[in-house]
Amino acid sequence: MSSEDALTPPDTASQPENLLQSPRSQDSTSKFSDINQYPESEPLSAITDSPMVGDTGESSQNCYTMQDYDPTSHHCELNIPLGSIYNAPSELFDFEPDMTMELNEVDLQHLDAYNINIPFEVGPLTFPTMNDAAIRDGPLSSSQPIIVKDAFKTSQWTFHPSASDSSRAEEHNLSISTNCEHSSPVSGTRSDNERITPVKLATTGRDKILTTVMKYCNVDSVLKSLSAFPSLELLDSLIQFYLASTISQATEFIHTPILDPNQQRPELIAAMVAHGAVLTLDPTLTKFGYALQECMRVTIPILWEERNELVRELELTQSFFILLEIGLWSGQSRKVEIAESLFQPILTMLRRGNKFKRSFYQDIIVHADMGIEELDQKWRLWVQYESFRRLCLRLLRHDSNSSISLLINPLLSCAEIILPMPMSKHADFLFDDADYIDDPGLFDVMTSRNDTASICQAFLSCAWSLSWDLIQYGAMQRRSPQLWNASLLTSRRDELIKKLNSFRFNTESILSNSPGLVMQLENIYLHLHVSVSDVQIFAGIEGRQRSSEIYPLIETWAKSEAARTAVWYAGQILRATRLLPRGQLQGPLAIMLYQASLVLWVYGLWCGHCETQNPMPSEAPKPRVYLDDAETVGVRRFTQLGSGLPCLTFRSYDESTPDDGQIPLSDHETVLDIILTEFTERSTQGENRSILVNKLMHILARLRESTEGTTEQ
Repeated sequence: MSSEDALTPPDTASQPENLLQSPRSQDSTSKFSDINQYPESEPLSAITDSPMVGDTGESSQNCYTMQDYDPTSHHCELNIPLGSIYNAPSELFDFEPDMTMELNEVDLQHLDAYNINIPFEVGPLTFPTMNDAAIRDGPLSSSQPIIVKDAFKTSQWTFHPSASDSSRAEEHNLSISTNCEHSSPVSGTRSDNERITPVKLATTGRDKILTTVMKYCNVDSVLKSLSAFPSLELLDSLIQFYLASTISQATEFIHTPILDPNQQRPELIAAMVAHGAVLTLDPTLTKFGYALQECMRVTIPILWEERNELVRELELTQSFFILLEIGLWSGQSRKVEIAESLFQPILTMLRRGNKFKRSFYQDIIVHADMGIEELDQKWRLWVQYESFRRLCLRLLRHDSNSSISLLINPLLSCAEIILPMPMSKHADFLFDDADYIDDPGLFDVMTSRNDTASICQAFLSCAWSLSWDLIQYGAMQRRSPQLWNASLLTSRRDELIKKLNSFRFNTESILSNSPGLVMQLENIYLHLHVSVSDVQIFAGIEGRQRSSEIYPLIETWAKSEAARTAVWYAGQILRATRLLPRGQLQGPLAIMLYQASLVLWVYGLWCGHCETQNPMPSEAPKPRVYLDDAETVGVRRFTQLGSGLPCLTFRSYDESTPDDGQIPLSDHETVLDIILTEFTERSTQGENRSILVNKLMHILARLRESTEGTTEQ
């Protein structure tokens, strides 16, 4: 078959419209529905091959070469000059921003001024806006320079310990100079009627936090920390900022109506302060937040060791979980690895305490003739049960997000989560003690109300756990096809997709107002059709050698229906990203957009070289298929038949620059520009971005540079 015939779109005019199924509704009736089979080659399960840690790929018997594939395939070959694509693959992920944890004189001056003027707006949905000049400067412009270092050794995913790494390396950042006078770069306060908690932090509460910190500090640092700890007003504002943040979503597992920062455990309040400081994205406050997080992370296990009864205490468990969230999404390889390793102990304590079982949560019965004290005891017992329920579901969500981000096995099985669903926030967390004392019948009202958002999150977390199992089973089936029944895996995959489709249909009203949930759902679909681990290896995360070894698998995948379906879901993730409020693209959502970007980039490389080798006649252009728009018949023709030209729409946030809605994936450089623009628009608060987002943007920018001009070769 000639090269011209290879790129001729299939004749879809004679295809019945009812044969074109939605990508979301494909099941076992699809010819190539098996995740371990491709139409043009023997079963290789490229989309499910996720090499384990430590797999160097040096064994030649396990490496695939081009001879493993059908040489008569009518699709064009992906003859990409690897040398031009991977100019420095070993350095591509070697990025650590210039984020030293040592406070300099300017930082001390800023922190001293912050004790007087709070340097951030703490409204729940209010974020500083970026001016038009910053937008016009391009997707990578920032007041914080992005510095490329020799750094796969210090990348987000791999930690290489050095002699300077220790739990006390950031201790000096707990101090704030009180002798410097400097105006705050930004100012903002919160009125009393906008507070999340009714009680302000008092001097006694601050003293408790300071006492806890002093137990952690070295003797030489005690006097400095005593005289230079943040002011009462700043600490209280950071607490409110954390509780009000839609990124932290703290009210999902912390009962705020009765939260008294002066009566709770100081470890819990300190953890809130640390997370609030990190969420501001202010460089100076971020250093302080990470230092306080490190202090509490070391302190809480000591308390558990000294008093074993505390392992069942709610507040310490909440505190430790907050610290793990800070570490996992810090973008610092050391903190990420520590957060990953310390997640197992907190799961074990909750599991051994029966918190994942229904038997722990006793029925609470109240009567009209009960006294006030007895009602108050019942109320507080119910609050504890509800808080534990919500904490367990939040840990389930954290576990799935960690698995997606690090591409590791989930630690929680969806089968062991057997607990009552949490009540709606409108039915429980918004009522205070007096409501239940005056009207005990409210308990009966709550039993018919559930928190649908938490239930949706729990379903998606369990769905990811099942998806990960399928991906791993597919990888084993590819390595030993004679030992595994491919039809069984296909059946399980089809059943899971049906469940996901049913979930989408039944929660349409919820998903329409929750772009974050949509991104999680589309990300699960994405992983069922592509091995993101293989795509990252191809991008150079494990070096030039492994990138070359994985190349045949990526090429075979790019020719399959699974690849076309995967880029559709990647485009839908981009579409949902554009619906996020400004500043909300953080943590797991940023990772999801990054993974979708890699899939679009790899498929775009293949499309670009196919077009270069076999150009289409100008009089017969392909119909355009927009992957980041609503599903159409054209989308179905593309995913199932390969008909059409996959494109993305470009959205300009500068009024002086018109939108250009015709960017084909083959223009992979512009595709990455689109992604970087969305990263900038959706993750930036003022002029600052988180370390994690900066690292992800740096990787995409380097990919763009490494492949620049390859389309024309």
